Amino acid sequence: MSEIETIGGYEIKSELGRGGMGVVYKGWDSKLEREVALKVVENIDTQTADQLTLTSHQELVERFKTEAKAIAKLSHPNIVNIYDFGVQNDRNYMVMEFLKGRDLSQLLKFNSPLSVELVLKSIVQVCAALDYAHTTGIIHRDIKPANILLLDNGIVKLMDFGIARIQEAKSQLTQAGTILGSVLYISPEQLISAQKVDKRADIYSLGVSIYELLTGQFPYDGDNVASIISKIMKSEPEPPSFHNPKIPPELDEIIMRTIAKDPDHRYQRASELGDDLNEVLFKLKGGISPMAMTSAGSSSSGGSLGKTSFTRTLEFSLVEGVDKINLFSLMYRIIQTWAVENVGNKPILEALYGNESLSQAIVVSNQVILLSYKGLLIAAASDDPDEVGSKAYEVTAEITKVDIKACIPNEQQQDFLVVMSSILGNGIQIGKHLGCNSNDLENIMEKAKQENFTGHMELSEINEIKYKGFVDGREVFTLSMPNKKPSQGMKPNRMDIEVYEAKLKLLGPSLRRALIDTTIEIINKTHGSSASFKQLSLQKTNKIIPEFIEEAVRNTDLATLVSNDRVISVGKQSIKYSEVIEGFSAAALMKWIIKDLLIKVARSNKFQAIKNCFSWIWNLKTIKLAQQLKLNDGSKLSFDMISYNDSEKLSVIARYSSQGNVSELHNFIEDVVKLKKGINNADIKAAVYISGNDFFPEVLKYYDKVTKKESLFAFSAPKAFIPAGGFYLFMIKEDQDGTYRLVLPEVF
Repeated sequence: MSEIETIGGYEIKSELGRGGMGVVYKGWDSKLEREVALKVVENIDTQTADQLTLTSHQELVERFKTEAKAIAKLSHPNIVNIYDFGVQNDRNYMVMEFLKGRDLSQLLKFNSPLSVELVLKSIVQVCAALDYAHTTGIIHRDIKPANILLLDNGIVKLMDFGIARIQEAKSQLTQAGTILGSVLYISPEQLISAQKVDKRADIYSLGVSIYELLTGQFPYDGDNVASIISKIMKSEPEPPSFHNPKIPPELDEIIMRTIAKDPDHRYQRASELGDDLNEVLFKLKGGISPMAMTSAGSSSSGGSLGKTSFTRTLEFSLVEGVDKINLFSLMYRIIQTWAVENVGNKPILEALYGNESLSQAIVVSNQVILLSYKGLLIAAASDDPDEVGSKAYEVTAEITKVDIKACIPNEQQQDFLVVMSSILGNGIQIGKHLGCNSNDLENIMEKAKQENFTGHMELSEINEIKYKGFVDGREVFTLSMPNKKPSQGMKPNRMDIEVYEAKLKLLGPSLRRALIDTTIEIINKTHGSSASFKQLSLQKTNKIIPEFIEEAVRNTDLATLVSNDRVISVGKQSIKYSEVIEGFSAAALMKWIIKDLLIKVARSNKFQAIKNCFSWIWNLKTIKLAQQLKLNDGSKLSFDMISYNDSEKLSVIARYSSQGNVSELHNFIEDVVKLKKGINNADIKAAVYISGNDFFPEVLKYYDKVTKKESLFAFSAPKAFIPAGGFYLFMIKEDQDGTYRLVLPEVF
């Protein structure tokens, strides 16, 4: 086993990047069990290096120490944190927090220009960080997009204080006439004298960064350094809207003021710039100005950060050209900000159920995300193929090399999993609003707050889709991604809003376990009434009339019984396990058969001819789900649903189709025939074959081939009887909206 490389007691895991300030590694702090970033200035051979190399290395080390001292003086949510600093074997190292995100220059490279809203939200946070640094006496002097990191949760971190100046220190690091920083972002006064710059130089550099992020252009550009410097000192740039017409006039004015040549004509504090950018942001979003909502001024420690509304919710976004645009990537944005445990190649079921009550997201080989809420598997998303739900879960069976990561949210974010599952298809649509403006959105969100809404809203605009997640009426996160298929006729500055209430639905092994533990009982709601399923079952079929059936249906209901009916809490809501199970398709199917199909039979003008074919319905008593039955010869057969009659004999068998082909239907019929002959308590009257897809024409032809009329003399009876098994065969289609329809036999 190879020896683990360490520096200062920290394990070096992998190299993240190299730059002018040395090498950055991903590291591990074994004492506190956390990932860290290790910034290292490698040593040089002093015996062989020439004087220029020695001098350059010495200056590099001094800059490195300056950065460590600068960051150590700062403690702010938008500034990268430093944990440790030291020297080992002439290697200077700095230990910082490990951040997951992308700097704004990376985003700009793939998606130029960036959206106005994204830039404003990011820069407002930078303003808060800069204002705090300036009040503690530190000038950054190298503000540029590459030093602004956008984390996956929407938080921005200001980095790289390598050439910062600590005002009370008499540093000789910057010699007269030496230009530090990137020339494209440097203020005119910094070009004249780097020693005399103040906080307004940082504000200028930030203005240039805003200009570039919003336009993809620099205010001053040229073929060489001399040309660029000349323009910075003498020329006036075009307003940003010249390059990007989406920039509003008030933002134009802010940016031009920020990059004014005279420092006295610029913003004098970063917090003032942040306030004005916030004003623009709120106007763009159609909201009330934050300055009108609060009279509190910027604090010296926090700048304007405390006043921004976007800090109330977490924001995550995908960028075209950088991210794969699908729901898997969007979910991954959230879960990678949680505590991550490398589970390795353990079986998936062990990872899911090692702790029965744990809420977590399981990432399988970076291909599938499984969402588990309090020990229940509730949703799944796969990357390739791009699927959600049961189809995404099925992808796990095809993964040959399993590598599992468990992403565990903190207690406050556990309910996110239920809202995320709503986005992945578990939500029930309760509202749809087309062509809305920002005021409409505010009204809808206010209603959600009043009703303690838990679920999500899908906001579709021409260029973007947003998913807003809510728990108990409180917006907890916003997910954004490019809209690759906008609706036809969609207008600018308008949006379509769909509202989905979160529902717990089970998947995979959790679903199967719940099905096995579930019994559905047919119950009579009224005592003493002669019109009941039991009374119907005691009557001779030829004596039964439609009115009696309809009254029996009105008096009949379903009761879902669960062996362990625990209570599951989602936010302030308490949900019974049995209520979750009542949403299963099997329960919905039985309700449709008893309530809808039987009423349709009773009201049919062919009632006398078809009632014998459907008599099995009023003989239903107890339904079991996901059952494996053992035959007399020891073999086993599995069915999705079985039913017993009042005599406790097996009377109805059902199976859901996965492929819907002839072979599947043939095997189902054979299994039912085998079951009827292979167990002692079978009196099977009906076999029900259900599909979520339309049946292929060849399947319908096969049905016609294998079914007969029950009797040669029953001329009007439906052709639905399987002579070899002595039962009726029914084919039912389950539509996407959860409704059902009888496909065969054709009786209506």
